Amino acid sequence: AVVEGLRVRGSGTDLGGPDACVYLEKGATGAQVRDNALSDCAFGIWVHETQQARITGNRVEGSVEGHRSNRGNGIHLFNAGHLVVRGNHVSGGRDGIYVSATEDSLIEENSMTGTRYGIHYMFSYSNKIRRNIARDNTNGYALMSSHHLHVEGNTAEGNEERGLLLRDVQYCQITGNRLTRNGEGLFMYSTTENVIANNEILDNEVGARIWAGSLRNDVRGNAFVGNRVQIFFVGAED
Repeated sequence: AVVEGLRVRGSGTDLGGPDACVYLEKGATGAQVRDNALSDCAFGIWVHETQQARITGNRVEGSVEGHRSNRGNGIHLFNAGHLVVRGNHVSGGRDGIYVSATEDSLIEENSMTGTRYGIHYMFSYSNKIRRNIARDNTNGYALMSSHHLHVEGNTAEGNEERGLLLRDVQYCQITGNRLTRNGEGLFMYSTTENVIANNEILDNEVGARIWAGSLRNDVRGNAFVGNRVQIFFVGAED
């Protein structure tokens, strides 16, 4: 199935429904949602237990009314796999791209503005996050309780709290990213066995805040330049 070139506006408002502009069910294997303009929806695009879908070139405008926790996500991926999410622009709403229990997927060249988290990962494995731009959100990228992610060449700029947040993540490759003018460029919490290499961490209030048992990470070749505080470390041992 292909949904292409449409303007879709005004879904229902039930976030538990879930109401969405476009909803992909389990049987929609290989579906394509491309070059659509979606606005005034509880969720923009919801991909539910769907395999091999392609979400490309869409513009999703989420609500900016009320508290962010009472809004839906722009693109919501749940229990899916082998997806391609490329070249979308998401603004407003709760999270730009929310990824839960989704594996073996590619998220690249998307842009997110005015969200809580530009890209928010939970319990997802073996995905690639490449060349995305998260600008002027509360947080740029939040990777939580996930492992074997490849995060490379992304930009986080002007985000209020954090550019890149790592919490309870393992075995990830965090390389070649640019984190600039955020509250905190990089935040690490209970994060182990990752490679964090060749990133640019520039002009943030805090370059990197390292907290709560973040151990056995290979951190090398990064540039910490012009941060008000370069490194803020809290731990029981060196």
